Amino acid sequence: FKIFNISTLKIISESPKFLNIGLIPQQELSKLKEFLKDNLQNESLIIYQRISEALQNESLILTLSLGKTKRKDLIDTLNKFSTYDKKFLGFLVYKC
Repeated sequence: FKIFNISTLKIISESPKFLNIGLIPQQELSKLKEFLKDNLQNESLIIYQRISEALQNESLILTLSLGKTKRKDLIDTLNKFSTYDKKFLGFLVYKC
């Protein structure tokens, strides 16, 4: 399991929420959640699977599984953020 540049996440003052883009197996999602909990020391970590749930949050980071997230899913998600005039903090790219 590998996260690219976890140190940047540690300097965010707010407790970020995450939106996973695309479908990944539940086992991988659990590994990602445990990794983030351990490294960010955040027990109330939330990873959304649906954009409709995530749009209400201001401190949102989009997560992408390297090699598994489809380009179409990423473009659709970015278009929805644009449609609702919402912003997000950045991307977290990971590989299981």
